Amino acid sequence: MKLTTLKNKTMKTLPLIAVLLFCFLNLPCLKAQSEPNQLLMISRSTTDSIQLRWAPGSFSLWQQIRAKGLQLNRQTMMRDGKLLPLASRSQSIVIAPNLRPAPLSAFEVAGATDDHVAIGGQAIYGESFLPNGGEGPESLESMINRDTD
Repeated sequence: MKLTTLKNKTMKTLPLIAVLLFCFLNLPCLKAQSEPNQLLMISRSTTDSIQLRWAPGSFSLWQQIRAKGLQLNRQTMMRDGKLLPLASRSQSIVIAPNLRPAPLSAFEVAGATDDHVAIGGQAIYGESFLPNGGEGPESLESMINRDTD
């Protein structure tokens, strides 16, 4: 009698275990498929300007931005320290309709005198972006960078 009840319980829980095992084994695949395309941004406003720093949240978004560009809109949320009505806040002004990286020639000219510009040009237009310049023994970090270039 005890053997048959144990066998019945095992047969009932076996499909549940199989489903859970399937879900856990496929979890990395599901995460990669549902990667959000977020544009991350930090802003700082002063009396005469607004400074924006932004970065794509995924490699696929980075590729889309390079290929298609971005549109930069401006919305005024507050005026004189007071929140504007919703109708006024929803109006936007297009500042840059097709924002793209500068062409390679601009990076070549400016990169001759500024190392930061040269690094940016290499990141955008270079064939590889290895931190050690390909010299010396290859580190784990340089292998990862090579594989994701």
